Formats: sequence, structure tokens, C-alpha cells
Amino acid sequence: THYVRFIQCTSSDCSTSVTNNITNIGVSQYADNMGLSIGPDGNPDIVYHSTASGNVEYVSCANAACSSITTQSITASGNYSSIATGSDNFARILDRNTSNYPIYYQCTNASCSTSNSFTIESNSAAWTSIAMGTDGFPRLLYTTLAGATKYIVCQSADCTSRVSTTL
Repeated sequence: THYVRFIQCTSSDCSTSVTNNITNIGVSQYADNMGLSIGPDGNPDIVYHSTASGNVEYVSCANAACSSITTQSITASGNYSSIATGSDNFARILDRNTSNYPIYYQCTNASCSTSNSFTIESNSAAWTSIAMGTDGFPRLLYTTLAGATKYIVCQSADCTSRVSTTL
């Protein structure tokens, strides 16, 4: 049996730790393209691609050890997921949709059972990264399948207003 596990170091050198099984993903299944973000409340947010569902799975931890969780399946291809947590403690997820275009999810509650989602551009995306800017808006980075690197500065929380640059 395979599990998605969260390990919390309890010493500065991580010689002692606490391990919590997040979810049982079965014997022949696995989770890949995992992302981790720690919110302002100190609690982890986790995103991963489940080969069992084919979706992005979002895990919101209710405490720093991640011993109490809420899981939400987000419909997307899930191959290149990344996550950041806003000052509101709601997750922001960057992935690619079934057309391989980069798609941005702005969770509108802590469990991400509701979210706004937008296809960012019509370029085929591969590796993704997301971070929150000092202005509170996301910064998105992805590689196109053609090999270009795209950097997007969101100018609104839902990223409907944005500036895109090819690096």
C-alpha cells in the first residue's frame, strides 16, 4: 500500500520528526508532481497528481502536523501542479488543463471546495511554479512545450488582469 505522507520535523536538523499518512493511494497507484505551501496560519497546503483519479488533489491541513485534513479533488490534468497560499490562507494552484494550457485556480474557501479558475494563456504548458508577490497577487512561471519560459505577474487576485513576459 502506498501513502501520501506529511513529515513534520520536530528538531532544527530534522533528526526527530512526526509522520502522518495523508491518504492511502492504493497498491498500484502513486502520487506525483507534489507541491507544498505553508500558509500564514502555519498550516501546510499540499497539492499532488493522483494516478488513481487523474486529477489534482488538494489537501488542507488543519494543524502544523497535518494530522487533521480536508481533501478536495480538482478537475485538471494534474501533470504539473504547483501551489502557493495567500494571506487569506486560501490556496492558489497552477496546473495545466486537458488542452495542456496553463490554468490557475484561486480557492475561495479553506477547503478549496469552491474556486475561480482561468486558463492563463493558450500555450502548451509543462513545468509550473507559483508564488505570492509582496502585493498579495500571484506570480506564475511555466515552461511551454516549445521550450520558452513564461513569467506572469497577476495584477488581481483572480489573475484576470495580468502581464505576461517571455524570458
